[in-house]
Order: sequence, then C-alpha cells, then structure tokens
Amino acid sequence: MSGLSKSLILVVAVALIPACGTSEVEFKNLSQRIINGDDDTSEAHQAVVLVNMGFGMCSGTLITPRVVMTAGHCLDGMSASRVTVGFGNTSSDMQWRNAEELKVHPQYDRGNWVVPPTNDISLLRMDDDAPTGITPIPFMPHSLTVTEADIGSPLEYVGFGQTENDTTGIKKAVTMTLDYVCIGPDVCEYGGGIDAAVNSIGQNQTDGGACSGDSGGPAFMWRNNKEYAAGITSYGDQYCTQYGISTKADEFEDFINDFVGVTGELGDPCSSDSQCDTGHCASGVCCQEACDDACMACNLQGSVGSCLALADGSACGDDSNVCDGGETCQDGVCLAGGALNCDDGSVCTADSCDPATGCVHVAMDCNDDDSCTTDSCDPAAGCQNLPAADGSSCADANVCNGQETCQAGVCSAGSPLDCHNDDPCTDESCHPASGCQYNPVADGAVCASTNQCLAGGTCQSGACQGGAPVTCDDHNACTQDSCLPDAGCVFDALPNGSACGGGLCGQGSCSEGECQLAEISCDDQNPCTEDHCDPQLGCVYDAVPDELNLECGDCMVCKSAQCTPVENCESETPSCASSGSHPASGLGFGLLLLGLCLRRRRP
Repeated sequence: MSGLSKSLILVVAVALIPACGTSEVEFKNLSQRIINGDDDTSEAHQAVVLVNMGFGMCSGTLITPRVVMTAGHCLDGMSASRVTVGFGNTSSDMQWRNAEELKVHPQYDRGNWVVPPTNDISLLRMDDDAPTGITPIPFMPHSLTVTEADIGSPLEYVGFGQTENDTTGIKKAVTMTLDYVCIGPDVCEYGGGIDAAVNSIGQNQTDGGACSGDSGGPAFMWRNNKEYAAGITSYGDQYCTQYGISTKADEFEDFINDFVGVTGELGDPCSSDSQCDTGHCASGVCCQEACDDACMACNLQGSVGSCLALADGSACGDDSNVCDGGETCQDGVCLAGGALNCDDGSVCTADSCDPATGCVHVAMDCNDDDSCTTDSCDPAAGCQNLPAADGSSCADANVCNGQETCQAGVCSAGSPLDCHNDDPCTDESCHPASGCQYNPVADGAVCASTNQCLAGGTCQSGACQGGAPVTCDDHNACTQDSCLPDAGCVFDALPNGSACGGGLCGQGSCSEGECQLAEISCDDQNPCTEDHCDPQLGCVYDAVPDELNLECGDCMVCKSAQCTPVENCESETPSCASSGSHPASGLGFGLLLLGLCLRRRRP
C-alpha cells in the first residue's frame, strides 16, 4: 500500500464526527477551505446547496427539482428529520428545505487508514421543490463517461467549506485540472502517497482544491456546451495540499436513476437521458429530441418538452473570449458578435484585448532614461522629453564623484568628495552610497601625533597616542622658547634691552632677538703680553715669546713677559757693533741687532 496508509483522511463535514456511526476511522476537523478559491455567486451554481445535519454540514448538488446528490459519508447514519437543505451563497442568508428521504449507497464503505472509502455517494429528496429560478445541474450520465482521455480537462470545485478566516457557509469555487481517473477493479496507486478509490476522479491540490466542509460538493465538467456534476467530493490528504479524490458520478447512474425515478413524460425534470421515455434529457427536462444546438432549448415557457429556437438576440455558445463580441442567436443559428473596438484614441496607450477581461490600455513608456529631461506623453503628439530646469539633480547615486546637476538639459559632473582628514591613524575611503569612510589602522602603527609638541607616537584604536615631548631650544638667549600643540616650536624674541649674559667679559643685552655684548678693556700696557677676555675667566694676559722687542724700546727685549735690557748694547740705533771679532760674538751681535730692530705692533 502506498503512503496514503499514513496520510489518508476523508474530507468530511465540519463537526460531523459525532454522527459518523460505528466506524473506527479517526476523522480530523480540518480548518481548510476551497483552497485558493473565489466567492461563487453565479446564477448557474445556485444549484450547489448546503446540507445541514444540525451539528455539521456538507455541500451538495441539486440534480432534479427535489433531489440533492452528496457524499455517502455526509448522510451515513443520519435520519431525514435532522437534515435540511440551504439555497443561497452564504449560510446567513438562505432559503431552506427539509429532507423527507435519504439514501446512502448500499455498498458504501467508509474505509480506514489504509483503505480509501468506496461508493461514497448518497441522495436526499426534499419535501418541496427548490426555490423559483434555481435550475438543477444534472449528474454526468454514463453515456458521457469520464475517461483517461479527459485528463488535463478543467474541473471546477464548488462548496461551502471553511474559508481562510476559519468561517464556514460561504460558497467558494476553484478551477483545477483532472489528473486521475480510477475505474477499477482495484484501488489505483499513483505514487507519492496518492491512492484513488475504485470509480473515482481526482486532482493534485498544490495550487488549490476542495477540503473540509466541501464534502459532497460537485466537481463540474462540461460536455457539448453543457455543465455536469462529474464528481462528488470524497477525501484527500490531511492538509488538503497534495491531492483530492471525488466519487465518479457517471458510474452510479443506475443508483441515481432508481432514486430519482424515470417518468418517460415530456417536460418532466431529468438529469440523464435514461430518465426519459424518449431517451433525451435536454435543458434539464425530458425532450422530444436531443436538442443540443446552442440556439435551441427544450424548456421554453409554454412549450416545455419541445425543442424550439431561442429568441433572436439570446446569448449562445460557451464563448469565454469577450474580444470577438458576444455570440447571439439569429434565426436559430449562433452568430459571432462584432469584434470589440479597444481603440481609445490616444497615442499614449497601447491598446489590446484580453479574452477574459476585455479591452486593456497600457500606458506608453516615454522614459528616455535621461535624468535631465522631464518625460510625459501628449495624447495627440506622443512622447515629450523636455529639458529639466537648470540645477535639477541628476545624481548618479555615487556621492563620491560629487553632486551632478542639470545644465541646459545636460548632466554636469559635480566636485568629487574630499575625504582627507590628516589623521595618520585612519584609512580614508569613499563609499558610493554613504560617502566618506574612516577606518582605524592597525594598533601599533607609528604616527605623528596631531599634538605637534609630541613626537614618535603609535596608533591605538584609531587615535595617535603617546610620543616624547619635542625639545624647542634654539640656543639663543634672546628668544623665549615654547611649544604649541597645533603649531609646534615657537621662538618669540625677548624685548630689546633684555639681559642675555656675557659673563666676566661684560653684560650683554638683546637687540631684535640677537645678544649684543659690551666688551671690557683688558689692555695691561705691557708690550710683552697678548691681551684678551674669556667670559669664564675674565681678562687673560698671555706672554709673547722671549727675545722679542716689540715696543719695549732700544736695547730692550721681552723676557718672561717683561721688557728686559740687552747686555752690551749702548747704541740706540740698529748699527750697534761688538768690539770683538770672534765669529760667534759677531753672530750673537747680529741676532741681538735683529731683536733690537723688531718693534711690537698692537692692534
């Protein structure tokens, strides 16, 4: 057995569980609806009714003026006195009829978790005709039996099951396609957990379908421009999202006809040809002939049972294409209508026709993808693309390249965004959408602090930290040295006249930022010394070399920093001579003479 053994569940009436007899199947009170359906208020589907069992509900189809077809599990174990039938679109606004007779198929089997239900069909007869104006919808006769050749054909499900808001009693409809046909003799296994009972049809429900509370409702199909109840909603998967199975009505023609009865008289209500003596059921009544032409009917007032032409101008056919006009009868022939004129006279729309909805007018796209034009459409002249006002934004969504603006209808570039921030501890970049981005560099990177009075810092969490203080000494006694964080070293000149040192050689004073010294005189009036001043020592007198006669006078030389007379020198002129003739004494005299002739020059 397939996966259905774990997921099979009958799609039963809400709150019907207490009335389900002695079956051991555990029914679920599902909270689904006709999945993805729409409200159904059509006149034709007024024959879809609500079957009320007092504390539960099902759906059903009026197949004759007094007979309703529904699922076997809806009426199993019920008595007619507890069942009523509602006509209308919502349970809050219905016309009600009482049931006077019920009949569940004698071979109905509710099944269990591993075996699907079989022969899931029942009928009820009302104690009065349906309200005026409601036309029965016949069940599919066996002569038009549904086969595998019909797979892919539309199936329209209608029922009063729970809605998406967990309310019941609102008639919904959804159109699916026929996916399964199982005639038997055994259960049909389709894989994926899908088992179809003998004599059933079904569909996949991934996009919609019937569910709880829709039990017994119809699955409609069309044959020869006529709508039939081809299926009776029976069961599906637990959540109504995989598949739905309906009892195949045409396989139960004898059971239905036995309950409805065959009158054989012209004009009597019928749902199949076998119910009529003539063998023709047309327009819901027994007819003298097949009467299957679109412009013929057998239930015209005053001539029920006779196949007569519809009045000229009557709608005919099953044309769902509104674009070719409504088909109407003329002299008993269904004629096509005039094509729908969808020209709205405007060049600003593209005009077309949708077969289902009619004329469609799609606005012309005049966008020239130029942000410096204003685009519009003139009904007579068509698209108009005029220059936008100067200064209008034509930004390209990239803030990094500046704000573009329109000038004379042309988009002009803006000034690129400057993201430089002079911070050595951040990496600057620009994001087209959000602009400047500043991301911290790695901790420990060497940086020059923004405080110019610190040097050699490192980056920490995006900020330059630490660094040694900067030394601001220009070795100038006439400047005031300082450091400003935003400017660095500053050397301000001291006022003129400020003392600037000078030591033992004399006190200095500042003049225009320079130290000017007032030197003292160190002249000792001694021609045998070199005189100068040392700031640390004061006046210094260095002896000149001995034997020099600088300014000592005639026959005088310096010796030990003192002017000393020269021996044997009596002349005051450089012609002094020795009395001896010894060469040595002569040489000595010459040297002495040289010494006497030298004179010291002082600066």
